[in-house]
Amino acid sequence: MAKSRVWIWMVVLVLGAALAACGGQPATDTVPTNTEAAGNDITAEQATPTAESLDGAAGASAVGSPTFEVTISGDFSRQLSPASGNTIKLFYQDVGAQAYMLQIGDEYGLPIILFTFSVDETPTAGEYPLVIPTPGMVPEDGGVTASASFLSDETDANGMKLSYAFDQPTGTLRLEENNGVYSGSFDFTLKGKAFASNEYTKTITVKGTFSGVSAE
Repeated sequence: MAKSRVWIWMVVLVLGAALAACGGQPATDTVPTNTEAAGNDITAEQATPTAESLDGAAGASAVGSPTFEVTISGDFSRQLSPASGNTIKLFYQDVGAQAYMLQIGDEYGLPIILFTFSVDETPTAGEYPLVIPTPGMVPEDGGVTASASFLSDETDANGMKLSYAFDQPTGTLRLEENNGVYSGSFDFTLKGKAFASNEYTKTITVKGTFSGVSAE
């Protein structure tokens, strides 16, 4: 009986020492949650992306993309828009005559419709009657001109498709500007002639709007 009491007291002493080493609480293995690891800065709902949050991020990345819609009618008919693979840009031409140009082009960046501003003048808001400059020149102070180019289904004597250049604008460009971002509208006609010809045989009407365009 005495030996049994000794063993019981030894077991009690061992258990008491183990509890004291653990601060009086039994030891457990715990894994920190996402919020604990982040210092409780986010909630479980915030840590998990939702369909709404992903849609919002996609929408934010699209903000600021230029938009435009252009209708060309007459001897050439065509619709121009980003959905059709067309492009729009405002840039400074530093080769030859230095001037700003607003270009609506094809998917390869080649110009279809081109507005040219007067030399070394940054485009400003206003309504511009389109002018006809001296051939090969840019408009004089404060002026804007327009031109276009198209590849026709017609062919020459060698079976090559005829390229037509359009100028001689009659109409207006309306330009708005907000912190360097441009929008506007236009409505004008152009006369065209085949490449290497001096005879105007074609006419087109160009109408359109654009927005969200910044200078490159």
